Amino acid sequence: MNQTGKNSEKANAESLINALKSKDKKIRYKTLDTILQLSHSNKSRWKDCFLNLILSKSVSEDWEDRYVAIYAISRFYQKNWDFEKFKKQFLNAVKLIEDKDGRVRIAARNALEHFRLNFLYFSWGEWKVDKKKIVELWKESLYSLWEKIDATEEDKIKVHLVECIRILCQHYMDEYLTKKDFEKYLQIWNTVNELDERY
Repeated sequence: MNQTGKNSEKANAESLINALKSKDKKIRYKTLDTILQLSHSNKSRWKDCFLNLILSKSVSEDWEDRYVAIYAISRFYQKNWDFEKFKKQFLNAVKLIEDKDGRVRIAARNALEHFRLNFLYFSWGEWKVDKKKIVELWKESLYSLWEKIDATEEDKIKVHLVECIRILCQHYMDEYLTKKDFEKYLQIWNTVNELDERY
């Protein structure tokens, strides 16, 4: 692909992200529809450019860049992800769950709910992906969030993490765990329910 084509696709991706910053609700909603259509299209290069831009914007110093990036990925529906691309986007959402800005944290939690569908596709046999890799990704993400609860003293953040763990626990992935991991999963699930009642 020539440089002109690459620049055009990058500009298209940038325009989608920028449009989500609009104060006009109609423009934002139209942009979300465009992102949804893009995710269902066969425009693989444009989609790759868009996904790379999501990751780039997610590390911006500007909270609004991080916010619209994770907001945008929540409207990008892909049933049969390439696993490595899915992993990058999913872990990006997990990372932003701890963002310093509350608006970004909430958007990241919504993205986590969005990615829940892909784990369901796997458990239903509708996403053909390496079982060991997808189970490990889910398990390690769950464990890492669990460990962060003890590391934070702020009740507001604890509540947020509990909600995120609850989302992850509902992926119907526990049937793929070893006996040892399943026991830890049950411990997490039971404790999350206790914390949920407390807060």
